[in-house]
Amino acid sequence: MAHKVLPLMPRSFGWIALGMALGLAALLEARVEFYDWAGLQPNMAPQIAYFFGPIIYALLLLVAFVGELALQKIFGRPRSRTEALLVGVTYVTLLLWWAFPGYDWVMLCLNPLLLRWLITLVFRASVQPPKIDA
Repeated sequence: MAHKVLPLMPRSFGWIALGMALGLAALLEARVEFYDWAGLQPNMAPQIAYFFGPIIYALLLLVAFVGELALQKIFGRPRSRTEALLVGVTYVTLLLWWAFPGYDWVMLCLNPLLLRWLITLVFRASVQPPKIDA
């Protein structure tokens, strides 16, 4: 029924959105701990990100929706809820440059495209191919 209302909405997007919410919550907490650990004294407390969390999440949802329209044509849609949750978490890596100053290079190594490819390899490799009798 939902696909008649939103024909472009990927079926697994709900689980992807949940994965993004969990990943964003973990990222915001890690950001606060990073600032405490590094002893950084920014002009604005890192905890203010909790206040802007819903706005950040909405923007991330928009990016993920557009990204999923393209990436599901390349990689196919996630075949399980776990795979969809992990795909959602990968979109949070787009915010690593903001969360951890000085570690922007990590985002280049861990980006949604590369992580989506790795997740696809791991989850699709776990399915046994049919045996062909010769």
